[in-house]
Amino acid sequence: MVFTNSRPNDSAFDATQAYPIIRSRLNARDFGKVGKVRLWLEWSVKLVPLLFQENISVFHISDIFYIGPLAWFLGRMFKKPYILYTFAEELNKQLHQPDTIWSKLKRHFYSHIIQNADGLVGVSDYTISLLERFGADRRKIVKIVPMVEPYLTNKGINLEDLRAKYHISDQERIILCAGRLVTRKGQDFLIRAVPQVQAAFPNSTLIIAGRGPDEKRLRELVIEVGTQSRTIFTGFVDEGELNALYELCEIFVMPHRETERGDTEGCPTVFLEANAHGKAVGYADGGTAKWLIEMQVGEQSHEHIGNGDAGFLKVVEAVGQLPHGTDLYVYPDERILATAVKIRLRKAQLTPPLP
Repeated sequence: MVFTNSRPNDSAFDATQAYPIIRSRLNARDFGKVGKVRLWLEWSVKLVPLLFQENISVFHISDIFYIGPLAWFLGRMFKKPYILYTFAEELNKQLHQPDTIWSKLKRHFYSHIIQNADGLVGVSDYTISLLERFGADRRKIVKIVPMVEPYLTNKGINLEDLRAKYHISDQERIILCAGRLVTRKGQDFLIRAVPQVQAAFPNSTLIIAGRGPDEKRLRELVIEVGTQSRTIFTGFVDEGELNALYELCEIFVMPHRETERGDTEGCPTVFLEANAHGKAVGYADGGTAKWLIEMQVGEQSHEHIGNGDAGFLKVVEAVGQLPHGTDLYVYPDERILATAVKIRLRKAQLTPPLP
């Protein structure tokens, strides 16, 4: 049995599932502070009678702050265990809150919900490291990495039709970035790096797939750097079109960052999806990427990569040695990012595509 919020056209999806789905009357986009309190009350009213009627043995909770207290309270009342599924963003943002009375209370609350869970699931080692900062018992934690379909498909979308839709010739070199248009994704770094890439590869085009609150700012930035004729904003794309875009591109780049408020990437599935299509992936500082770099080359080397000309030359040399299709790490600096992308495009010219 699943409790969740309402979404457009959810009844068609619910009808295909083998288990009952109970939905809040609130749409996911209606969530504000008042909406989340309403959600908590509505689920409490609906769930308590079902605990007497159905054989519910365990709660699986996907939201620590709004659903976590409900699971903790009902778990204690009805002696039911709960398992908490966590993501880096929600944990890291809480750790970066200003040191106020409210933020201290909230961190204490997070710690209480985490420490009293009967099981914890993290999507990456980085997420698990954040759970431990809240006092989680490592023995209770299981890592479940987001997965992609073993056979990704463009669901019948013809690549030539897609080229026609976006007015892309078959000679263009496609750099793809897909994700919600928000500050942490780092699309602005990529946009600022594109003029240097296009100076070396005039037939390269940047495609930014997705929508979000930063769209207006990013479109204005494209005009500011003068690449509006070689930059495409697709807006929302469905699964089939996204997979077709992976097929069209030569490199996928999302130079994400960790914001001052702790907003970051935990384990972005777009990296895994691009890899599944055999495409090189460019990523940057923050979240899981930062954790991996620090584990592999050490904190000192990680800092050196992004600072000064010596660090710049080190990155250029390292990227130049990577085989075609290999992931690359680039510090979120326009010059380093542009150079890494240019080297990757140059290597792709000399290397036959993957079978």
